[in-house]
Amino acid sequence: MSETKVDETKPSETKPKRMVRRSVAVALGIICIILAVSLVGAFEYYTPIINDKNSMITNLQNQNEQLQTYLNGSNTLLSQTQTWLVDNVTYYTIQNANLQTQNANLQNQLSHFTMPILGFSDLTAEDNRTTPETPYLHLNGKVHNFGIEQSGHLGFLYVEAYQNNGTKAIETMKFLDNISGQSSINVDLNFYYNGSALTSWTVSVGTLIVI
Repeated sequence: MSETKVDETKPSETKPKRMVRRSVAVALGIICIILAVSLVGAFEYYTPIINDKNSMITNLQNQNEQLQTYLNGSNTLLSQTQTWLVDNVTYYTIQNANLQTQNANLQNQLSHFTMPILGFSDLTAEDNRTTPETPYLHLNGKVHNFGIEQSGHLGFLYVEAYQNNGTKAIETMKFLDNISGQSSINVDLNFYYNGSALTSWTVSVGTLIVI
């Protein structure tokens, strides 16, 4: 009769394996709890920091927008100032040109007052045919020197007269006596002609430079 042997070592080997597995599971659980707690702590720690950073970023963005708005306003003001300067330069350039023209005109007028300027005063002209054989154009009045002394200049009257058929009856020049500056001389002159009555005449006064 044979004997059956019982292996008494198996139960002792299975128990340690189960204990190791339980230890590993407990360790993993503890590690998970530690990690979870760490994550919560990190979240609670870094959340205010992140919020502060977000707030700082928001403030910087607001400041940037304000600076951009200020810059845009400054650019607008600069553009307006440049336009104003251009307009004023144009305006004062035109004003300067006008003043130059006025100055030239005044200089021209001043030069006129450095020479005699003759003109009429109360001058009358009449076609006198009292004697038909010797008719004449009668001039009477004053010639005034509105300028300075007449030295170096010779004053004259120039007379033209026409008859009804368009014929020029009179064309002559009468030299005048010297007229002092700002003074007058009386003129009483007869210009004789032949033929029919006069229909029109022209009397002018001027000066010639004596060389």
